[in-house]
Amino acid sequence: MTIVGKIWLIYMILMRLLVILFGAYPVYEDELAALVCDSEQPGCSSMCYDAFITVSQVRFWFFEFVSVLIPIAVFVICILHSMVDLQHSGREISPSCCTSFFL
Repeated sequence: MTIVGKIWLIYMILMRLLVILFGAYPVYEDELAALVCDSEQPGCSSMCYDAFITVSQVRFWFFEFVSVLIPIAVFVICILHSMVDLQHSGREISPSCCTSFFL
């Protein structure tokens, strides 16, 4: 993975998060408030909203962001754990090993 690829990956993750937080959330945050329910029972508006729109756009985009981010985070944690194990065992980490991900 080249340095351009690493920078692009970080840039894309940050841009997705910024679009969700500052673009989508303010637009879609009051979509439940505009819904009028026929009865005055507690929770009726949320049940009607869930029946009308099963998945909110912001929740879907946040789920997509997390589902993309989790495999990357697990990979980086595994690499860091392997590097720490190699350092504690006294073996030298070769340049061709997993350190090239972080260079």
